[in-house]
Amino acid sequence: MKNLEIKVKVGDFKSVLYAINKNNFGDKKILRQIDVYYQLFPKKIKTREINHREFELISYLRPKTEGSKLSNYEVVNFNRQEFNEITNTMDSVFGRKVQIDKKRQLWIYKNTRIHLDTVSELGKFVELETVMDSLKLEQAKEQHQNIINLLGLEKYPQCRESYGEMMGKFPNLTSNRINL
Repeated sequence: MKNLEIKVKVGDFKSVLYAINKNNFGDKKILRQIDVYYQLFPKKIKTREINHREFELISYLRPKTEGSKLSNYEVVNFNRQEFNEITNTMDSVFGRKVQIDKKRQLWIYKNTRIHLDTVSELGKFVELETVMDSLKLEQAKEQHQNIINLLGLEKYPQCRESYGEMMGKFPNLTSNRINL
């Protein structure tokens, strides 16, 4: 699967929430996500537990550039027992690089997922993911840029790295600071 995504660092969500409400982006979901990152260069793999009820293994390949970027990803869903087995195997074979705890506020508008993330030890971020399953690249870019403009995200520092990389837990691959 492919999506077009961007992540920006914000001090608070006030102006973004105002824009979301003003533009009537629909209902909000609250998710507590625990992501555990593993490095299989050049791909990244993470396990994700959502609200202690949903369990995923996600692999992705995404360039570390500023601005919106095309991401290739795959998601496999598991039940709790399968997830525990996968996690134990991943831990023993690859070793955990970092665990990220976050509270995610989620809206879905057209093909775009709007995330307002509060990430332990890192702060607050807004992330857009425009899923390209039914869109051509030009359509995805147009929708993506339109939502960036509606939310006023162009004024915030852009992030190149994943939350796991921002924590500085990938030796020889990233620095120990947030790269914006």
